[in-house]
Amino acid sequence: MPDDPTTIPLTVLGSGRRPDASEPAEARGANGGAAGAASSPVDPGDRALDALAGFVAEATRSMRPLCVASGCCCAFEAFGHRLYVTALEVRRFLDRLEDELGRGCDEAMVEASIQRGDCPFLVAGACSVHPIRPLACRMFFCDPAVASSQQELYEEVHARIRAIHAEHGSDYRYGEWRALLRVEVHRRLRRRSTD
Repeated sequence: MPDDPTTIPLTVLGSGRRPDASEPAEARGANGGAAGAASSPVDPGDRALDALAGFVAEATRSMRPLCVASGCCCAFEAFGHRLYVTALEVRRFLDRLEDELGRGCDEAMVEASIQRGDCPFLVAGACSVHPIRPLACRMFFCDPAVASSQQELYEEVHARIRAIHAEHGSDYRYGEWRALLRVEVHRRLRRRSTD
């Protein structure tokens, strides 16, 4: 496989580790911030993405996929797939990573994950950002029994994400998770260095 994840063809949309069984704040479409966490203002596009996470949680519960929470699907090279997201989702994810989990992401983390062939947030075989993971992570299960339902859900959610971009005047960019993370992390570092 090529080293640059942006050149790898799409084989499976999404990634994830277990069904969305309980995330009440997101299911209500709320910001879902951790207690005591500093929080940035949430713009309407962010609220729309959070509400969409609630829709995905309900749809996923109704599909009842089997998942053993192994983290294998987050090991992209080994599992043979890629996670695709939009730039708006990456921006929202990084905001939540800082505000709710008190963590950051740097270029070295992203580059190391590309070299390893996995997600930068896969730690000891488990998702270290599970409560704030991207929508595609919430919709992907390696259970073949839900493959067609999973694809239908992905297509519906992706259409809604495109509509959120259009409604809020956000430039629509769609790409591989680590490639868009790399772009957004670099942009934030540049912005902070000029502030």
